[in-house]
Amino acid sequence: SHLKEYISDLNDLASADALTSLHNKGAFDICIQKMETEMNEPDKGPEFAVCIFDCNDLKKVNDQKGHDKGDVYLQKSAAIICDVFNHSPVFRIGGDEFAAVLLNNDYENRESLLRKFDDRCRNTRNEGADLWSQIDIARGMAVYDPKQDRSVNDVVRRADKLMYENKWKHKHHIDDQKDELTNLRSRYALRQDFEMYLGIPLHVMVMDLDDFKTINETKGHAFGDSILVKTGNALTECFKGCHVYRYGNDEFLVIGENTPGKD
Repeated sequence: SHLKEYISDLNDLASADALTSLHNKGAFDICIQKMETEMNEPDKGPEFAVCIFDCNDLKKVNDQKGHDKGDVYLQKSAAIICDVFNHSPVFRIGGDEFAAVLLNNDYENRESLLRKFDDRCRNTRNEGADLWSQIDIARGMAVYDPKQDRSVNDVVRRADKLMYENKWKHKHHIDDQKDELTNLRSRYALRQDFEMYLGIPLHVMVMDLDDFKTINETKGHAFGDSILVKTGNALTECFKGCHVYRYGNDEFLVIGENTPGKD
């Protein structure tokens, strides 16, 4: 497609950010224009997602350690984004803001990549010896849905809104124990809950949604999200007294002392 050809040619453009060597804001704007053109073509439009990132502690690093260390903080942040989303074009679109356009394999694996990104940031925050090495990045990801998005900027705005929601959680020290979409306990909560489960005879059920990818493709991602929410509500209602987790994109886990599902 024209979009794929453009993405592959980005490295040949004079579009590099001087500090991070990423594509700059001008390249991002051109990329959006190219994507808009492809969206309007008569054949099937592109499948893509947009991630927006914001470095939470850049001002703190600049104020306390100087702008040279702030530059290091930005470079380390850019490196993490590029390492996780290594098949996607990544842009520096503002002083402390970055964007990635997910296509192909990164698009197909977007949920797992986002979890990997959160893990990387969490580990870096905990293990960094210096303030400028304790990378803390807010992120938001939105998937293009032709049923609700009239333009690429609609996708960007939704990703930006989700990024600010994630940033608010960081600021108020709200952890990742709840899945953002379903409000079920998350896979990160499961890790913390293992200690609680030690020594207790438990029954575990793992389930996933059949043909969920097809549902997203034919009905749209907003409809797919509604199915996930309804599934989470149904599991919570059915397995009262058990812990229900959203463990993957379309995977759920039920853990309880009593055998679930007999009725």
